[in-house]
Amino acid sequence: MAGARRASIAMTEHSPNVAIIGAGPAGLMAAEILSDAGYAVSLYEAMPSPARKFLMAGKSGLNITNMREGEAFTSRFPSVAPMLKTALGEFGPAAIAEWMRALGVEATIGPTGRVFPVQMKASPLLRAWLARLQSHGVQLHTRHRWAGWSDDFDMIFDTPEGPISVQSDAQIFALGGGSSGQPSETRPGKTVAFKPSPQSSKPERREARIVARVWWVGCLQ
Repeated sequence: MAGARRASIAMTEHSPNVAIIGAGPAGLMAAEILSDAGYAVSLYEAMPSPARKFLMAGKSGLNITNMREGEAFTSRFPSVAPMLKTALGEFGPAAIAEWMRALGVEATIGPTGRVFPVQMKASPLLRAWLARLQSHGVQLHTRHRWAGWSDDFDMIFDTPEGPISVQSDAQIFALGGGSSGQPSETRPGKTVAFKPSPQSSKPERREARIVARVWWVGCLQ
């Protein structure tokens, strides 16, 4: 794209760089997994702040998962039950509660098995999550709206300062989907697409772990 400034994500020989487009829960979770594994991660979010729908879900208590196990859980999503069963084996309700606890947020379980933060709101959990990502070197770029690729396959972002082009070894798209009547309704299937650059080998195991851990975003109810 003519006039676009080029920005390369910091990388070393031992840390492939990954760009994640979308800083909702799916993008944040992908960033956590990859940064834990030593990848250099940059998050790009079109809005002025990350995880805005996550915060809106917190207005009703943030029902983050349900402690039902096995078929009692997957039967609620029959169209994706086989894939969901595999994902829950990797990162199920108990693991989600433990993940929250590691962020300093205790979980409470309601009478129907629904799991909430004890504070019954999303902001403390989100603040702790963002602090963890920052400590792992994840770079967050807000007001960066993805606009496609350049002729050289760099990503193009529209920013308040004008368009920029970004190089990375791989891209993850965590763009969500069309808004529903209630912002807290995040549906299964709106996970991520992993697009390695031509020079990168396909990290299939890493992709599987990412998909497993972002499935819960679609199962808040």
